[in-house]
Amino acid sequence: MNGVPESVRLVTEPGDLVIEPRGRADRTGIAALTPGSTVVLTDDRPGGRFRLRRKAARLGLEISREYIVLPSWGRPSFVIEDHPTTLTWLWATLAIVPPGVSRGSFLADVAVRAGRHWLVLGALGSVAPGRVVIASRR
Repeated sequence: MNGVPESVRLVTEPGDLVIEPRGRADRTGIAALTPGSTVVLTDDRPGGRFRLRRKAARLGLEISREYIVLPSWGRPSFVIEDHPTTLTWLWATLAIVPPGVSRGSFLADVAVRAGRHWLVLGALGSVAPGRVVIASRR
């Protein structure tokens, strides 16, 4: 796991097979694993949700959890589960209009309020530039 950030290592186990961003995985290599073995798929580009779900399906893996690496794979501060409740908490906690700001505060307030909608949070989660999928071999 050389290219995997330390914050991502916190959500994986030492024996997990980690396929790093842009890493190759073939179906025969995955088939050699025992059923139930954990495989960690990662992506460092926006839109990784769709790519990793396709890769998991192609490899015959069952996804158990999905995480977003924020603010990006190259500069990770934390890892959050890609779930509406955790994304809502993140947005409500981090996206605020600073007190005392008058210029543009109305627009900033509108953006913060719009970001609390689950459709907006789902879209933001899908384009996040760092993603980790925990899956297992069927």
